[in-house]
Amino acid sequence: MLLIDSDAGGPDVDLLRRAGVLPSEVAIVGIRSHHLNRLAAAEILTTTRSDEALIVIGDFASNDDRIALLDAGADHVLNVPVTAREVIAWVRSTLSRVRVTPLTTRGTRLSVCEVCRTVEYDGLQIALTKTELDLLSVFIRNADRVLSRQYLLLVVWGIACDSTTNVVGAHICSLRRKLASIGAPLAIRTMRGVGFALHESI
Repeated sequence: MLLIDSDAGGPDVDLLRRAGVLPSEVAIVGIRSHHLNRLAAAEILTTTRSDEALIVIGDFASNDDRIALLDAGADHVLNVPVTAREVIAWVRSTLSRVRVTPLTTRGTRLSVCEVCRTVEYDGLQIALTKTELDLLSVFIRNADRVLSRQYLLLVVWGIACDSTTNVVGAHICSLRRKLASIGAPLAIRTMRGVGFALHESI
């Protein structure tokens, strides 16, 4: 996973996504300095997914900032300026040493097309928005794992601060309706006071 300070002059997040130069299993989290706590963000990511590699890119004033992020669980901390080619090389090197969870479900009749943003089950297909697809991808890669609202805000929306927004709940409701409309055997359950978890009953 890449955690990028979008205001620090690093590689353009959207450009990296659109270019398709990174493997699809690499999640890119772009957050902005005006509501940024990189250390807290890194702790959220590594606490939820201790088995997932984390590369942080930003503008760091001191070695202490970088050391704190490494102590929080980051695998690499890159200071800007850093080129897209360097980022790709770091990702390639990191992926060669860690286990990657592909975007798959246990069943054979459900498929997710990331390019066309659709979910198909038993011959029925439904289109998803980009955000719905991003959200579903996070849930599938973390099936049966409880994900906090804070983690979802960070990974899907790049919001790294405390927020009262209901954007997570609204998109989960929409995703539930769409999955139910094609009979997909995926249930996003609310774990009150904890977060959400995807369960698959195939």
